[in-house]
Amino acid sequence: MKDNTKKAQKIVDAVDNELGISLVAYELSELEYLRDQIDELLDLSRIEAGRFDLVESEVSLSEIAADCAHLVEMRAESRDLSLLLVVDPALSLVRADPRAMRQIILNLLSNAIKFTPEGGEITIEIGATKTGGQFIKVADTGPGIPSFEIPIILESFGRGTLAIKSAKEGAGLGLPIVRGLTAMHGGEFSLAAREGQG
Repeated sequence: MKDNTKKAQKIVDAVDNELGISLVAYELSELEYLRDQIDELLDLSRIEAGRFDLVESEVSLSEIAADCAHLVEMRAESRDLSLLLVVDPALSLVRADPRAMRQIILNLLSNAIKFTPEGGEITIEIGATKTGGQFIKVADTGPGIPSFEIPIILESFGRGTLAIKSAKEGAGLGLPIVRGLTAMHGGEFSLAAREGQG
């Protein structure tokens, strides 16, 4: 505790200069990352235990997707990635938990941003299924996933070789959360990534 207090005092004393501001910004981003990891772990635990309560209402998946695209826009731009939103204009509202839908789309976009090389493209598509439902599709120009790794990355804490080799952040919780939340809505999650194509 004493060491942390000394470190904190050094940061506070240094805030007047550029290095101090950079240190504080770095520490805040690290804290935000840790908070997000804890939140994801708690969400996954609730989903697996059947204790994640959906609060459903009539929502527009198109609007949620547009909001999510806006939220990740700066991260995408910092890696020179293009974000393209494709929406069927004839879509009606669907009954779903807006927070869960947002989490599904943000997790998929986060993975796409992480693994798409600079200058690549990410497409978010919202459309109608043949059975009268709606779908969310995120595709990218990343390297894709070898088919033998798909079962691994769909498990809690599962990470593919690319994530391990490139030391990409993340604990391997995003896709299991997407799969769980999709199932809770009576939907189906499929991962059609192929090696060489995201």
